[in-house]
Amino acid sequence: DVVVIEVGNWTGDYDSISLAYFTNNYNGGTVRSLDTLNNKAENKMQTVVPNPADYTWNFRDWNDNDYGFYKLYDTTQKDSVFFEYRNAKDELVDEVSYNFGYDIATVYTVDIPVTLMGVPKDHDRTINVVPVAEGTTMTEGVNYTITGNTIPANAVSGTVHVNLLRDKDPGIRQEEKTLVLTIAENDDLKSVGENSMTITYSDFRVEVRPDWWTTYSCLPVYSFENAQLFFHYFYDKAPKADISVFNEMIKKYGEYFVNARFIQGPMAMYEPFLRNYVLIPMYNEHPEISWQKSPHF
Repeated sequence: DVVVIEVGNWTGDYDSISLAYFTNNYNGGTVRSLDTLNNKAENKMQTVVPNPADYTWNFRDWNDNDYGFYKLYDTTQKDSVFFEYRNAKDELVDEVSYNFGYDIATVYTVDIPVTLMGVPKDHDRTINVVPVAEGTTMTEGVNYTITGNTIPANAVSGTVHVNLLRDKDPGIRQEEKTLVLTIAENDDLKSVGENSMTITYSDFRVEVRPDWWTTYSCLPVYSFENAQLFFHYFYDKAPKADISVFNEMIKKYGEYFVNARFIQGPMAMYEPFLRNYVLIPMYNEHPEISWQKSPHF
């Protein structure tokens, strides 16, 4: 919940306020306590007791103890936005990379959350996301497009979609390409805080058989194209067969099994599941490819 206190014609000496509410705690006698909700103190919730001399609160009590005050917000100023991208570990980061690899998709979208610092409006506002020349090696329309760069009406956040294109630049087969983005000021919004994001991508093909792709298992003969087909079936069939097993495998081995090894690899630990729900359907529908051995007993 959010409490907004609107102040007009402010003439006081203080430029901040704090939200405090009464609690039924007693420390003795007539001493009562207040809980405060603040944004400055290390501990967001604080308990405040009055001056023991006269059981009153005054400015010095609040100020000296730094219980945390909210800044008053000038509604006439231009609102600000900042990037708030988090990785799989929920860590705030300003870099992300992607390799298409076994993915059969021709477009991969990086979704970058953007947070508003200001007041919601009754109309959409454009976030002016622009490339930074220094460090950028991608070309718009060839390597990427940007969509969704708005703060919607009555919203306090938005999502910028950076769509990475696979099939228009053969150069990403040999080297990574980089895009450095920043938020530039426009008529609607300006930037504050985290206003830079670096995206790197490539399409390196895994031509060498990975260790977990054992030669004695019921997999196709390894090739990059066969591995792409395997993962197409894996991502389509495995979640439908058992989402908990699918999630367990992704957690253990990573997307496209990038962390898998020979010992305790996917075929060692999940062979019955993969055979029944991924490899048999793949074998039945693609008899034309070479198989190390049939997944059918």
